[in-house]
Amino acid sequence: MLRPLILGLKRSGKSAFRLFLREGIVPFTYDDRSPTPVDFSKVARVVVSPGFAMEHPLIVEALKRGILVQSEVDLALEKMANGVLIGITGSNGKSTCVKQIEHILLSAGIKAKALGNIEIPLSSEDFKDWEAIVIELSAQQLETTHQKVLDLGVILNIQPNHLDRYGTMERYREAKMRIFSLVKPDGESLGPNVPFDRILDWLARKFSIPKSTFIDRLSTFESLPHRLEYLGDFFGKKIYNDSKSTTISSTVYALNKVEGPIQLIMGGRSKGEDLQIYKDQFSGASLKRILAIGETMDEIHQVFGGSFEVVLCKTLEKAVEEGLKGEGNLLLSPGFSSYDQFLSYAYRGEAFKQRIEWEKKMLS
Repeated sequence: MLRPLILGLKRSGKSAFRLFLREGIVPFTYDDRSPTPVDFSKVARVVVSPGFAMEHPLIVEALKRGILVQSEVDLALEKMANGVLIGITGSNGKSTCVKQIEHILLSAGIKAKALGNIEIPLSSEDFKDWEAIVIELSAQQLETTHQKVLDLGVILNIQPNHLDRYGTMERYREAKMRIFSLVKPDGESLGPNVPFDRILDWLARKFSIPKSTFIDRLSTFESLPHRLEYLGDFFGKKIYNDSKSTTISSTVYALNKVEGPIQLIMGGRSKGEDLQIYKDQFSGASLKRILAIGETMDEIHQVFGGSFEVVLCKTLEKAVEEGLKGEGNLLLSPGFSSYDQFLSYAYRGEAFKQRIEWEKKMLS
């Protein structure tokens, strides 16, 4: 009997594994951290985790044999027959967007749930009781998602990201644009660069609820952790935790949202972005100086040192110490992956918050 093969055993892979078990199917599993032989003559389909690039030898072999390669999201969408399905993608702001939609729908009495790349796998939920599912979709997930089931597909924006994986902006853009291929014939596609107001218009029509009601509910939405999270005023400085920023474009977004003057903590592990193309955008913000950390510290100094004061801090702890001594509000918006010094952006953000609290105690 042919059985499914799951590639990757992190959050989405484990969720897919449990879904198959609920159906009485025991899938094969493979993970690069502990590789095992794969016999494709016994494989019915391949469910791939986002961390596996399309060039992975097992994916290449599966496609060569004509075996279906799908994401965990695609697997879950096969099971969904009821409710309104909304798909959201974009380089920046998609997690906040899906949570905002979930919040205003719930506040208006509609049973809604935000799932997907927002760290709650789609396959982990039983969808019988939900009226609306809001799905955050990454470019990696979209590569292997095929179900044409979305009532609304949205691209918030497309800006340089994951170029270490895609190589060119054209390939990255193609992956993002795949969301429109998942929209039903009677559904609607919005974007790229769609304003949130257009999404509100669609929701108002779809659920026959005045747009003004949604706008009113939006005012009660609380920002997500590590996404321009305001930590308070400390010794005359406003402190912001935007650790979720893993692209330079998201850092530019944060610089334009935070009141100046700004001391920016920036740096981490590169995902292949060219810093040179952002020099003018940095100059247009209220940026006073950069506190550079991580593997890209020297590159930041090389690119921005002629325009701004750049302090080589190396560690986040040193950057916080330096920032609290300097003039201007303090913004952690790294613009790079956290993996040089932290397990995830969330660990990085929590480390920042803990360091701020420690400094408060020391200076109080």
